[in-house]
Amino acid sequence: MHQQREALRPMEMNSENESFFKKYLYPLLIIALLSIIGVGLYFENTSLVRQIENLQKLSQICSQQISLLHQIQADLSIVQPSPLENNSDSTLTSSIDLKTPTLHLVPRSEEARLAWEQMEKNNSILEQGGEHATQPLPPRIRGESLTTIFTLQKNLHEQFTPLLKTPIETSLEESLRLLNQSHENRLKLKNEIETLNARISTEIETLRNQSTLVHQGAFGAFLLSALVGLGTFFTMVRRSTDHAQHVFLQLKDSNEALTKTSSALRQYKLETELIFKTIRQGLFLMNRDFQIGSNHTEELISIFQTKELTGMTLTGVLQRILSEKMYRTCCDYLEMLFDSSKRERTLVKINPLDEIEVHFPDGSGGFQTKFLCFNFNRVVSDQNEIHQVFVSVRDITEQIQLTRQLQASEKRKERQFLLLMGILHVKSEDLQKFTEQTLQEIDQINAEMKAENLSGVTLGIAQDAMLRQRMNGTFRKVHAIKGNATYLGLDYFVHITNEIEDRINELKNTPRLSGEDFLGLVLQVSELKNALHEIEDLKIRLLSLREAKLGHPVVESSVTLEAGLENLCRTLSRQTDKIAKIELSGFHSDAIPAHRTEIIKQTLIQFIRNSFSHGIEATTERESKGKDPTASISVLGHYDSAQRSYHLVYRDDGKGFDTDLIRRACLNHGFLTMQEAQSVSDDEIIPYIFKPQVTTTPEADQLSGRGVGLDLVHHQIVNELGGTIQTAHQKEAFCEFRVTIPC
Repeated sequence: MHQQREALRPMEMNSENESFFKKYLYPLLIIALLSIIGVGLYFENTSLVRQIENLQKLSQICSQQISLLHQIQADLSIVQPSPLENNSDSTLTSSIDLKTPTLHLVPRSEEARLAWEQMEKNNSILEQGGEHATQPLPPRIRGESLTTIFTLQKNLHEQFTPLLKTPIETSLEESLRLLNQSHENRLKLKNEIETLNARISTEIETLRNQSTLVHQGAFGAFLLSALVGLGTFFTMVRRSTDHAQHVFLQLKDSNEALTKTSSALRQYKLETELIFKTIRQGLFLMNRDFQIGSNHTEELISIFQTKELTGMTLTGVLQRILSEKMYRTCCDYLEMLFDSSKRERTLVKINPLDEIEVHFPDGSGGFQTKFLCFNFNRVVSDQNEIHQVFVSVRDITEQIQLTRQLQASEKRKERQFLLLMGILHVKSEDLQKFTEQTLQEIDQINAEMKAENLSGVTLGIAQDAMLRQRMNGTFRKVHAIKGNATYLGLDYFVHITNEIEDRINELKNTPRLSGEDFLGLVLQVSELKNALHEIEDLKIRLLSLREAKLGHPVVESSVTLEAGLENLCRTLSRQTDKIAKIELSGFHSDAIPAHRTEIIKQTLIQFIRNSFSHGIEATTERESKGKDPTASISVLGHYDSAQRSYHLVYRDDGKGFDTDLIRRACLNHGFLTMQEAQSVSDDEIIPYIFKPQVTTTPEADQLSGRGVGLDLVHHQIVNELGGTIQTAHQKEAFCEFRVTIPC
């Protein structure tokens, strides 16, 4: 209903506007028209008043003309007559002595001349219709009088002018004639001026009547306009009062509705605040500037470990708790959230903050590690524009820790089962020896990779070379452990050491090493050490079970070296699908000095692994070459008491050394230049197989491909003991190693 009222409101406003237009437009037009008429009549009355004033001035000029005529006439007097002939003209006044034969006409003053000049000026004004008139008098006023006046005045001027210049002596008759003519013309001129003045007076009266009517009309128009305006005003006031009362009622209804809405909003706000206080997630809105909205749950403050989030950005929070690399990745992802071309379903899949490890300062110089889970949902407007993103954050540290504990427990159970299954066939003495030797190797590895030895070793060629030297030493030790595990058939330890070798191989390909690169390696070595401790515990439990079952202590003899080598060949045959038998008739482990037994065992293990990896062909390949499908490995050894050294000869009937592959490996690892590789002979290239990382296997596997087996042999015999290693081979026939070990 509220929406319907809101929709009808514009229609009601349009109807009100249309009604207002109809009710008030016509009165306003009438007021405007009456005002225009009143203004027009006012200006017309003003024009009439000006005409009346102008005519009044002309009437005054006419009266002045008559006065000037009297003055001009009075300016002439007849003085002492001459004793001339008598004149009996009866028209002269009684003051003239008729007995005097002549008369003297003398002007009395200069006023007559000035009077004539004034009359000329007045004539010009009369002819123009006024002093400042723009047009002459209309014909109804001037008629023939004005023309007659000008003619009579001209004649009179011509008659009086000679008389006014100087005293003239003339006869009485002539003087009387002139005076009589001027008198007659003056009377005519006076009559015509009076006639003109009468017309002007009549016109003035007419114009006054018109002015009165026009003035009354203007007053009536203004009065009527005012009345209409007042009527319209009172109508508008009444309508405005009604409208105001209507609006007041609407406002009253709206106020009641707002009161109810406000009450509902307060209740909603209280509920929202309660939800925001109790919900165990951080919820907030983020704008395009990654700014955190002012409305957010209280849990967000606890998650981000800050007292105030107002004005802060999510990127600012993340920069404080993430590594620089991860921070840049997250910034790129946040940018994509506001890119409408990126599908939200895809963004959910690539969310780098879905499960992220963060580190908060703990106030004591250390860090508190937490795991957070961020979820992002776009807020899309009606115009399909992304203005904000709704973000939810959860602290999943406990969940991750429980999951990891469960995984660790499952992994421990699996590891213990594998360890148990792996040691059932191993003699206790051999297992004890393997454990002790491996722990010694691990202690040496840990000593080389201590934090104080690696810290600060991050820059420079010399420091990089130092780290690579330590890494190569670790690689040899791990490979030796792997060989011993293979020798005893401890597959679990073979698997762990293989993973460590993969990690070391990755570090070898790193352009510039730093101490931080070894952290993962340290953890893997630690896992290997934990497995050794577990195998000791399992060994004790297994012996206890055996003794409990038999009722007496179990005494087991160690497996001989010959039996171990045969077992190694069988194990590798199963793993590589290659068949080989080992001939040990010329090898007796009893003849080996006790302190060299372990190094000779390690050497033979690496030689046998190398044969299966590089020398011995697959069964089908041997058959295609006309060879016995079962490869042959022979070992000869004797002790030279005179030279106090032990001589060992190892041979397999495989395909020999592939010198082309050795050259290529030396080129790839920088041991030879292209020119040197082309010039070196096959016999000269073979010793390079003892260089680190030199291998003819294209891809590393559990058996080979890392170039460390023969490097380990060379390092132990030549570098550490000062012995010698010689090689011999024939392509597609055999490969032979001759080893001399000082005793």
